[in-house]
Amino acid sequence: MTNCPSYERIRVFRKATVPVFSHIFVRARALDCAIEKHSSFSNEQKDIAHIIRCVETSSHILCLMDEPCRGTATADGVAVLASIMECLAAKNTTSIISTHFHEIFDLDMNFTNITCVHIDSSSRRIGIGRSNECRCLDIAKLSGIPSPILKRASGLLKRKYENTDVHQKTIEETVRQLLSEFSVNPIYKILPTEMPPTCIQNAIYVIVVDDQTIYCGESCGIHSRIEQHRKEHFKKECIFFVTECNNKTDGLQKEARMLSQKVPWLNVSCISDNDGFHTQIFL
Repeated sequence: MTNCPSYERIRVFRKATVPVFSHIFVRARALDCAIEKHSSFSNEQKDIAHIIRCVETSSHILCLMDEPCRGTATADGVAVLASIMECLAAKNTTSIISTHFHEIFDLDMNFTNITCVHIDSSSRRIGIGRSNECRCLDIAKLSGIPSPILKRASGLLKRKYENTDVHQKTIEETVRQLLSEFSVNPIYKILPTEMPPTCIQNAIYVIVVDDQTIYCGESCGIHSRIEQHRKEHFKKECIFFVTECNNKTDGLQKEARMLSQKVPWLNVSCISDNDGFHTQIFL
């Protein structure tokens, strides 16, 4: 915020290196315009379209967005926001985007320079990785919503999901959280016919074999390692999750940490399979 005179008295960090931006865009309001017959979503998209046009002509832009694309159906909003994030990332725009669309990182987005962080609701500290909690009912209670309404909402919520696994971590969520514990870099989901970006060589990876078994490993040549794994019959159709590491030593250390540590909030124990290629993890 050193670019803005009104923020010159704010001291959040003791020391920071802040670039000079040619433009600063803030998109944080959602208002209808009844006279012009524009919905809040329509107005928001017009603002974002203007930002994107500016991004095309300048590389020194700071973009701040608060929960964009929420004024429509969730699935559509997630898809539109993911595409916007890809566009901003491709132009190397410095952006901070807040969202409650936790599922956005389940999409197969194309980016190499986006970091996902969350705010822990208890400690109020910033942590690496996505958030899978929602404090909707707690906030509603603190805001004065009557108890009978909250009780009814809680009952509806439990009834809707009592026969599904929505409230349980899916294997993909578990894998992503496991990797995010050891790396701040983007996590790529690699489908059976795909390969990681060519710029990635050193990486730690996880192979999803079935709903109960995954394998983890490291490699300084991730593309050839994936090809090697795919030659094995039972892994031919497996999905890989890959995140970049600094070098071979860094990869080995992170793989060793996966083996030696039990991540309490995942309840995942890592057990060596001693097969020479990877480590079996039983969920």
